[in-house]
Amino acid sequence: MLVVVIVLAVVAAVALAVALVAAHRARVAAHERAAATEAADHARHDADARVAAAEAARRDAEAARDAAALARAEALERAATAGERASAVGEEGRRLAARLDEAAGERDALRATLTDAQAGGNDPATLWALEVVRAERRWREAVAHTIDAPSPFAEGGDARAVVEVEVAAVHEETGTTLRLDWQLPAGLTASASLAAVRAAQEVLAAGAKAAEVATLSVSASGDDLLVVLAGVDEHGRTAPLAPPPLPAGSSVQLTSGPGTVTARVAGALRT
Repeated sequence: MLVVVIVLAVVAAVALAVALVAAHRARVAAHERAAATEAADHARHDADARVAAAEAARRDAEAARDAAALARAEALERAATAGERASAVGEEGRRLAARLDEAAGERDALRATLTDAQAGGNDPATLWALEVVRAERRWREAVAHTIDAPSPFAEGGDARAVVEVEVAAVHEETGTTLRLDWQLPAGLTASASLAAVRAAQEVLAAGAKAAEVATLSVSASGDDLLVVLAGVDEHGRTAPLAPPPLPAGSSVQLTSGPGTVTARVAGALRT
């Protein structure tokens, strides 16, 4: 009986040992599976990171390629623009050369007119021809926006056209907004035209810079010529306009009033 008990105890001990070994092996296997799963997760994460990096590198490469293509296109456009500008400069040079030739012709014509003036003394028609030449030059220097703009004096010019040039030139030089109110009839004599232009020049010189907005009126008072500049400053108040003094006994009277300068040329319109 004792032997049976001993045998059973041995068998139980062996079974227990086997169970313990089996349990240990199971724990080791589970640990190894968990480690393998963790390693697989790490490998998957690394693979995902490498894929993301490769995708970012691909996008960067595409962006660099697009930037290079854009830079090339811009360089080609700049080159084309430079070529167009060079062509335009060449064309402008040719136009300038033509204008210089034209100016030389005008200079020769002016010299011829001056020679005629010297021979003709104070002839009003000769002096008026000189005035029109001067007005055309002033228009080109102060009013014309392009070198080849058609001249308003291509077919001659009357007093109104010359005064319009003076008004436009003074506007360009001072910034004053000017309006011309011309009330004289067409067909003025050369002497009356000279008087109108010179009176307008003096009145504009006396008051245009002091005014922000002004009106130049040219009219008749019997046989007298009246040229009046009326202006206001930037606040809408009458501008302080003051004419220059004239020698005593002159047929021209320059006077000023509240916001006005007036030139009266006695007998200028007498025929």
